[in-house]
Amino acid sequence: MARNHRRPRVHQPTRNLRRHGRERDSGPRLLRGPPRRGRRPGAVGYPTSSQIGQTTSVYIAEGYGYDLDGAYQIFERGAIYGSRVTDYYGEVDASGTFVVKGGSSPFKAVHDSVGGGGGFLSYPISNEVRQAPGYWYQEFLSGDIYVSPSGAFPVYWYWGGYDYNQMGGGSSAIGYPTGNLVVQGSHYAYQRFERGILYTLPDCYACDLPPIGVPVKGGFISAHAARGGGSGSLGYPRSAETYNSSTRTWTQVFERGRIEIGPGGTRYFTGKFWTEGFALQSDRQALRTVDS
Repeated sequence: MARNHRRPRVHQPTRNLRRHGRERDSGPRLLRGPPRRGRRPGAVGYPTSSQIGQTTSVYIAEGYGYDLDGAYQIFERGAIYGSRVTDYYGEVDASGTFVVKGGSSPFKAVHDSVGGGGGFLSYPISNEVRQAPGYWYQEFLSGDIYVSPSGAFPVYWYWGGYDYNQMGGGSSAIGYPTGNLVVQGSHYAYQRFERGILYTLPDCYACDLPPIGVPVKGGFISAHAARGGGSGSLGYPRSAETYNSSTRTWTQVFERGRIEIGPGGTRYFTGKFWTEGFALQSDRQALRTVDS
């Protein structure tokens, strides 16, 4: 399960902008000068600040990062961000101008709470998108904000957000987030979702790569919680669950054991079931079995 070759060379903007077909090579375009008398203010109202420029370089790990040349402007009910982004290798990745709405929309409040354009999410790379009645999301350079009846919460690219997006984001099996990220240690964190928990842990313990995000869902949530969850005897999940049709058993591997759920109930196995390459070990005789 070595994942270096699966990671994109650039930070998150490539997959988001290409997914929505918004690759651009022009610089930011914001409102210049005071509004003319009689001009309608639009969804975000009139400007309450002048245009503010920002430049930053973000380094995540070897091969992961970006340079941003941007500007933003605050309005009565939101903010407009424009940016030009180059990837880790100096190639123009994308640029565009997008709105982060405030007022009755929670996106600006959440974005501001984590530092705005200079914070953990950085600049927007899409406008807000309605996925279903009551369910919205907006994409940013370093994560996304999801809004649902459960509230509005950020999902960070570094803390499992890339893998969450690969699972389908809000349309995935675990649904929308229902809480904020909880960091439990260096490169270890978890976040609760409608139908699961996304755990983030090191991709490999001796290399410079962003952490991976692994979901725990269904019956594995209560089974894992019964052993103390991520801080318990089994530790964090190392793989998603797999199904064996011959035994009609679901299995999920964790740092210090595995859980099997099948016709005979829930069984716990302790021991190391993965190698440094994260392949499952075939020799199970040396592992101690503990039935629930």
